[in-house]
Amino acid sequence: MNEYLMRAESACNYVYNTVRLKTLNRHEGINKTQSMSERNSLVTKFNKDRKDLESENWDWCYEFIESRARRIEKSKVGVCDENAALAFKYLYLRGERGMAIMNLADEHVFVLLGLKKKPPRRSAIWLGARCPDEWGEDAVVCDPWYQEWFIAEDKWHMRIDCLLGYGVANVFSKSEATFVECVFYL
Repeated sequence: MNEYLMRAESACNYVYNTVRLKTLNRHEGINKTQSMSERNSLVTKFNKDRKDLESENWDWCYEFIESRARRIEKSKVGVCDENAALAFKYLYLRGERGMAIMNLADEHVFVLLGLKKKPPRRSAIWLGARCPDEWGEDAVVCDPWYQEWFIAEDKWHMRIDCLLGYGVANVFSKSEATFVECVFYL
């Protein structure tokens, strides 16, 4: 198995075991709580944290990522960008380098590892098409929100619709272009 795949799997599992409730729009996370009072407590923490986040400057630097990761570790509730921050911190503390936090069409955030160099700030992508060539053949998508990890070159074209939340009933044309943006690289 690809060494980056194993690390991505480990990071996704860490996030899965840390985050008790994905968000209010992910019902499977609610089932992990012990009681309605616990769920309500988590939702209250989540809403407070979201309010605090709205006032923060979204400058993706390591300190910002670490702050997001600490917040999600404490509250046990998070959205995709917070899940990605926690996975990134987990990987960083285990010595991983050559990884980036990626923002897909301003809809979804994930970690990309196995990079030999910093990816372009912004790359055009097409639904159902291959991943950007600049990522290289070793690039692995680590997506703790969807609990997925895969070699980008092999499966990107099959997974992009789901990463954008369109799922199998995608009504968008496969010729539509969107962007993936590197918001932080280390």
